[in-house]
Formats: sequence, C-alpha cells, structure tokens
Amino acid sequence: MTQTTQGTGPGAASNVFPALYNGRVKLANLTKEVTDSVNGYPQVNIGDTNHELELTDAGKHIYATDCTVTIPYTADVPFPVGTQIIVVAQGLDVVVDKAGGGTLLYLGGSDVNTCTISARSTANLLKTAVEEWYISGDNVS
Repeated sequence: MTQTTQGTGPGAASNVFPALYNGRVKLANLTKEVTDSVNGYPQVNIGDTNHELELTDAGKHIYATDCTVTIPYTADVPFPVGTQIIVVAQGLDVVVDKAGGGTLLYLGGSDVNTCTISARSTANLLKTAVEEWYISGDNVS
C-alpha cells in the first residue's frame, strides 16, 4: 500500500522533503539546523565568560579563553546520552568543571573534579551515561 501526502500543511510532502535540483537537495532548502550539522560543529563564542553548558551547545564547539566551562547536572540540563561538545581553548587555558559530586567526568581513566585545557588546544566532551562524561584531547590535564 502506498501512502501519499497532499496539500501544503505540516505533513505535506513539500514540507518533509526539500525541493530537489537535478536529483540533489538544494542547500537553500535546508533548515539552519540541518545546514549546521552538514557543515560541521558550529561555534559558540563565549570569550572569557564562564559558561554552564546548555542543550543548545550540543553538537557545537565552545570557543573560549581564560574561563570555566561547567557540565551541569542532568536534572538541570538533560543532555541525551551520546551528546558531543568540543571545547577550544583559544588564547589562554580553559577549565572544565562539573556541577558537583553526582556527575562523573573521566579523564585518562580517572574521575576528576576539574581539568584544564591548555591554550591553543581542544578537548572533546562525550556524554556516555546519565551523569557520566568523558573528556579527551590534546594538552588536557
């Protein structure tokens, strides 16, 4: 049985499938979210302002210098397991901190309270369980 969608409402085929050009999706017809995911890791430039991670940071890179990036409790910010966030220490070191004792942050096999990303280095944060994150990267201690 073949199901078709007609009309122009929310379930219309034209709203579900972007217009094609010679059998290819036209970039202009994609939403900003889809375009960002195709183009890599969009930047969240926080400069030297301390920052607690937000759901909107998922799948992006935090561009920072001389500040602290805090991983919140899942109860406060429910990142799904599998969330990945990259932290870039632009000019000076950036500290990654966890909200408290209930959150696990693993670096090189050990649970740490904080870690430092050296200037001009990057670190990858990966959420692997409800209150469990792993951090890895160059010049992370």
